[in-house]
Amino acid sequence: MKNTTPDAAVLQELKELTSRIFHICEQNNIPVVIGYSYELSRNEDSYSINKSITAYADEKTGAWDSTIAAAAMLLKVKDVPREVIGALHSLSVAS
Repeated sequence: MKNTTPDAAVLQELKELTSRIFHICEQNNIPVVIGYSYELSRNEDSYSINKSITAYADEKTGAWDSTIAAAAMLLKVKDVPREVIGALHSLSVAS
């Protein structure tokens, strides 16, 4: 990831679009997951990122897809090992 923070206007547009998509999906009972991240800062020892995760899935109302629910949970973890990414890729190829 590059050591750049997007312009405030870009972040505001992402926030507005994410909110709009979420509300459309929620009103129409459609499961959705939206995620994006960007680097805030970096030094020799570490880096700081900001991650935005928005999801809607409600099994009770029928707005449910197991892959959407899994994606939302996966986006919440700090780091995913390459082996896990490979295993997920294998699952997607097999489907």
